[in-house]
Amino acid sequence: MPCTQEVEQASMDDDQSTLQQYSVSDALKCMRDDNVSGHVVSNEDCASLAAALAQRRVKDSVPHKTLAKAIAPLADRCFRMGKELHLMLIGCNTIKAVPHLKRAIPANAQGVVTVLCTSEVWPSDCSTMLWCLYGALARTKDLNSFRAQTRALLGTYTDHYQRQSIQDVSRQELKITDSLANAVHCDRLSDVQSQLGGDAIMQML
Repeated sequence: MPCTQEVEQASMDDDQSTLQQYSVSDALKCMRDDNVSGHVVSNEDCASLAAALAQRRVKDSVPHKTLAKAIAPLADRCFRMGKELHLMLIGCNTIKAVPHLKRAIPANAQGVVTVLCTSEVWPSDCSTMLWCLYGALARTKDLNSFRAQTRALLGTYTDHYQRQSIQDVSRQELKITDSLANAVHCDRLSDVQSQLGGDAIMQML
C-alpha cells in the first residue's frame, strides 16, 4: 500500500512539473523574437492561449451541430464575398457532420462550400495525407488535381499500411478492403444528397 501511494504521489508531482513547464512567461519568451508586423492578436493573448493549450490533457467532444453552427457564418461571408470555402474534416467518420452543415449553412451559400470528409474509422497516421497536397494543387473552382493526386497517394500508401505489424485499435474497426481512398469523400455541399435515415450521400474522393 505505501508503495502504491508513493507511485501516485510521484505521478502527481510529475504532472505538476509538466504543467509548470507551460507557463505564459515561457510562451512569451519563445515569442519574443517572432513579432511579425500585422498581428491582430497581441503577444500576451497568444501566449495565454498557447499556455492553456499546452496544459490540455484531454479532448472535448464537440457536437456536430455546434461545429456546423460555428462554420455557417463563415460560409455565408465567403458567399457574399465571392470566395470559396474548402472544409477538410480529417477525423474519423466525419461524414456524420455533413448533414448538420447542410442544415446550418444557407442554401444559397452551399454552392461555394466544398467538404472533404471520411466515412470510416480513419487511421490517425494517414490524416495528413488528406491535406498535404492542398496548397500546391488547389485552384479556384477546380479541385480535380488535388483530388486525383490525393487519391493516388492514399492508394500507393494502402499496401504499405496493410503490411504494418503495429497493433492499432482503429485498424481493427476499419472496414476498408481496397484503397484507403475509398473511405474519403469530397463534394460540393449543394450537391450532397440525404438518405432516408438522414446520412449524407457524397462523391468519392
